[in-house]
Amino acid sequence: MSTVDLSNIKVSYGSLTVIDGLDVTVKEGEFFTLLGPSGCGKTTLLRVIAGFTLPKKGIVRFGDDDVTAVPPHRRNTGMVFQDYALFPHLSVSDNVAYGLRARKMPESEIKKLVSHQLETVGLAEFGDRYPNQLSGGQRQRVALARALVIKPRVLLMDEPLSALDAKLRHEMQMLIRSIQKDIGVTTIFVTHDQSEALAMSDHIALMKDGKFEQLATPETIFHRPRTVYAADFIGRANLLTVKLVEIRGETAVCDLLGAKLKVFANDCVIDDSVRLCIHHHEIQLNPVETGDQGILNGVITSVVFQGRHSNYEVKLKNGDVVKVECANGFGAAVHGVGDTVTVLISSDVCLVRE
Repeated sequence: MSTVDLSNIKVSYGSLTVIDGLDVTVKEGEFFTLLGPSGCGKTTLLRVIAGFTLPKKGIVRFGDDDVTAVPPHRRNTGMVFQDYALFPHLSVSDNVAYGLRARKMPESEIKKLVSHQLETVGLAEFGDRYPNQLSGGQRQRVALARALVIKPRVLLMDEPLSALDAKLRHEMQMLIRSIQKDIGVTTIFVTHDQSEALAMSDHIALMKDGKFEQLATPETIFHRPRTVYAADFIGRANLLTVKLVEIRGETAVCDLLGAKLKVFANDCVIDDSVRLCIHHHEIQLNPVETGDQGILNGVITSVVFQGRHSNYEVKLKNGDVVKVECANGFGAAVHGVGDTVTVLISSDVCLVRE
């Protein structure tokens, strides 16, 4: 295990700057996720940590060791790729043992370590099989076992679950997180899937154009996004234009179509250009007006039944459309297209900067 410290990392290809002066410290034993869309620089940053890409500027440290110029095979990192990268001509056991043999470890010790690691990932009976005899999920387990058996200082994972179906992906998320917690290996995980990042991470670094847009815990980045970009990327949110009326410490008062809403200020100031961030589940629909503060009028324009919940689109009087997620079940109100409703917004919503 080791901390990972990146100082002023810059990566350029000709005139194109891919990573622009990033600083971050990943704590020992932490599950740290680099999240963002394609082209934001997350995989490039992972390659810098692995040693496959040399930064134009900056320092990479594992613990107290400067590894910036150390080649990949000497950094003692475990790597799990999207395409598994297994050797098709080697058995499962031999694939897992590959890194140990490269370190010239005694065969008797290799056998014990491989057996233990295959048991850890649930493949104790699969050692004699070959990659083409395994499912996608089983191949990913082999890749994970191969990365962990060398007892790496840092585990690096580049979109490892993107090729799996939804059910298997969820199972692998839980397996990876469980194993990571048990052994305590520092893990840096790359994904474009915000749900995956929220479910697995201790901290998330949301990336945009080679920089960190926000670095926070999953709970903070979901409930308190700092910018419109973060709010739009993390979770399903309505972003509405409001007038900022007053700031009172960590809370603010804003005006939305005449309704005065008390919301979280999120380090905003009066002069900021802001939007109101409201997740779909933070809105309640009622069939009649109650006159309470924070209630708006609207007309339902769309209803999509999703089993445990229904998704609504409600057009407000200024033409804005808000999306709402309401639970279905015993006693739940039933609304239809064309119904006039009142829109009650939770007091836990926040302002985000443009």
